[in-house]
Amino acid sequence: MLLAVPGTLLAQQKDSTAMESIIGLKMQSRYVPVNQPFNRSRNFMANTYVTVIGSGYRQFSENYGNGPYLTVGFGKWFSPYWSARIAAGTGYLLDNYYGGVHVKLVDFRASALYNVSAYIDGYNPDRLIEFYPMAGVGLGLTWLNSGKVYAGVSGHLGYQVNLHALPGVDLVIEHSLELVQDSRRDNRMDVWRGYLFGLHTGFGARFSLDRKTVGADPGYDWFVTAAGGVQTQNSQFVSMMDFKSSLGPCGYIGVGRYYNRFLAFRLSAGYSSHVWKREVDTSFNSRYIFARPEAMFDLLQLIPGISEDSRFGVVALLGHEVGNVLKMEPSDQQYFPRGGAWYVGFSGAVQLKVRFFRGMSLFVEPRFSYVPYTAPYVLEGMQYKNYYDAVFSMSMGLEARLGGKYWRKKEK
Repeated sequence: MLLAVPGTLLAQQKDSTAMESIIGLKMQSRYVPVNQPFNRSRNFMANTYVTVIGSGYRQFSENYGNGPYLTVGFGKWFSPYWSARIAAGTGYLLDNYYGGVHVKLVDFRASALYNVSAYIDGYNPDRLIEFYPMAGVGLGLTWLNSGKVYAGVSGHLGYQVNLHALPGVDLVIEHSLELVQDSRRDNRMDVWRGYLFGLHTGFGARFSLDRKTVGADPGYDWFVTAAGGVQTQNSQFVSMMDFKSSLGPCGYIGVGRYYNRFLAFRLSAGYSSHVWKREVDTSFNSRYIFARPEAMFDLLQLIPGISEDSRFGVVALLGHEVGNVLKMEPSDQQYFPRGGAWYVGFSGAVQLKVRFFRGMSLFVEPRFSYVPYTAPYVLEGMQYKNYYDAVFSMSMGLEARLGGKYWRKKEK
């Protein structure tokens, strides 16, 4: 037993030394979040910003149709972690209860935002992507085309994802769920205790008014892209006709920027059409005019050993689709308002890409788009209903990177 004691003590000393080494390693600067200096000036404009966000708005009631919404806000960071924002928004819904009339909406909101990214990895105005949960309260005003204005309170909970796109400019995705008081007090069957749930799904930008904390230019390459192909819709009507008869053209042009070897952002705009219904010898078309803000992730670059100069790429795209849909309809069933219906939906795609000449790439892009919209239905007494299109497309296109190493002449 006595011979075992020194060995035990030695083992304890070794364990203690190892623990101290681990603690010391964890306390090295590379393992501790590095906080850049936060501008603590008492100047009111320090750490201030303006947000402009367009969104689709839906109240979870069969009596209301989807509508567009625009919000403008003013905010300020009071610490590296906390921000307060006040905002005003306006939009409308379609009310089936009164025959599809427009319900005008205006609201005023106060929100608190928390910078989770700064809490986890330190304050850094140059960070490419940041995540902000948010919560707040509001006051909403509603009225019909004419008549009395009603006021009601609301509460909301949501989040922002910010992409640092340019010095002083962040691209913003903002989604929020709200509980809003039914200030008109219609006592409808699907109104819970006088309150309605609503959903905002929006995209916009944040502009810094404080030039000392705008963040540096993230750098890397700009690019332009153009593509065209065919599309169809997944619906019962399409399945009843010959698949080839439903196909229509689609195409878009876009501009974007790579921020590193994995991540890019692209804004594109385009037009598409397809046959969605056929009766005897008559075809009824759907047409879409759209814009797509979306993130791009090169999945191939996640594989160890794949070079940044790889000739091939497998790119996942995900983002919003904002646009206008118009359907040609049989006159005795359903019709669209003149000019079509506006929508804010979602879109995703996969690009299979090959670079064949310096910064020029050829790609094939299968895509799915979710298109929600509201349209009247004649057979049920001009009631507005919420619909959605599941649209599939296949495109082929070119992407050209502007500047950067791809266009520099190789040194001999």
